[in-house]
Amino acid sequence: MKIIPITIPFPAAFGLGKPANCYVIKDDQTLLIDTGWDSPENRVALKKALESIDAWPPETILLTHGHIDHFGLGGYLQQLTGAEIMVHKEDAHMLDDYEEDLVRWYDKVMTDAIEGGFETDGLEDVRSKLLLASKAMLKPVSFTAFEDLKIELKGGTLKSMGVPGHTPGSVAYTIREEAFSGDAAIENTVNVEDLKQEFLSLQKLKVFKNIYPGHDRMPLSRQDIEALEAHFVDRLDDVLGACRDGATLRQIVDRMYFAMAQEQNVIKMIFPIKQTLAYLHYLEGEGAAGKKEGRWFAFRERL
Repeated sequence: MKIIPITIPFPAAFGLGKPANCYVIKDDQTLLIDTGWDSPENRVALKKALESIDAWPPETILLTHGHIDHFGLGGYLQQLTGAEIMVHKEDAHMLDDYEEDLVRWYDKVMTDAIEGGFETDGLEDVRSKLLLASKAMLKPVSFTAFEDLKIELKGGTLKSMGVPGHTPGSVAYTIREEAFSGDAAIENTVNVEDLKQEFLSLQKLKVFKNIYPGHDRMPLSRQDIEALEAHFVDRLDDVLGACRDGATLRQIVDRMYFAMAQEQNVIKMIFPIKQTLAYLHYLEGEGAAGKKEGRWFAFRERL
């Protein structure tokens, strides 16, 4: 069995973003884990990369989660090869209608942001760019939604393992001592929806020798996962410090992400806003912080 990484760039037309790590598993079957973002350049690059390692056509495309930078090229590959696309059932709705899902996600984040002190100027520009990205993608014709997946290969049994936190349907694909984790674990930090689930998912990943992430350096080790856990704890303490005397969401985001806040770029602020909300909701669940009349208050000095 061979594991071959392929890095697919983030399309320049949509601004700055991280290249996606995709992985080919070559055995008695050829599997592709994640595809990268769809664009004319990336279509050419991925096909050429797969042909260069004798992995064309892939028989099965396994998605770690339902974000466009991980499944975007799936529809194109499926059209050319007939490959089966597989995704966890909790993220399957994103493949059904990514445009609708983007708008729903955007509206929820922006409702919280406006209540928390952010201005409405520029928000429609954000919506337009999100919708443009979704319309540019060739949608998969079909896909298989699974709850638990097992594929028997000559080199071992590949299994899915739920690692929610980044998305509800995030999975790692595991075989022997390897785990392909998508965005459940990335060096330094991860954008999360549910930090409590994220902590549990990181515990699961620590048993593997090599963790192959969806972005940045690969592979990661147990020590890297422990460093990510420590990073989250430090950030939670930072949030408690930011709302010790009471603070709006905007004041907390400005303190946590000072450099980005200085740029006054609404598009760049979407993920910091979302991440800060994830920290606040975790602290609220732990009884360490609470919200009153639009302001967040800390009930502890540290976790």
